[in-house]
Amino acid sequence: MRIWLDMPAMAARGITVADIEFAIREQNVQIPSGRIESNMREFSIKTQSDLRTTEEFRRIILYDYADGRVRLGDVAEVEIAPENDRTNLRVNGQTAIGLGVVRQSGANVLEVANGVKR
Repeated sequence: MRIWLDMPAMAARGITVADIEFAIREQNVQIPSGRIESNMREFSIKTQSDLRTTEEFRRIILYDYADGRVRLGDVAEVEIAPENDRTNLRVNGQTAIGLGVVRQSGANVLEVANGVKR
């Protein structure tokens, strides 16, 4: 999940990056909440608020004022995006992974190449 902060919108509402980080950490959790017991079984209960969609992230409450709430979507653009958008590797039109192979001194180059191909 990528969150692009809108600094002017944050400044207008008096919100800092630390406020946003705190709200995300506080509202995106999975914690044990208790258990249900019977004479034959026991079930654990978990409070699961791990956010998954962009809309769920946009609804994170940053501040709750008497005259309204400030949500993450009010001060940031939220999107699903790659972890690193600076490099892409494609082979034959398909997304791929690049690996660097460095032979050790004294290693046979042909054996290394054949090993990589295998």
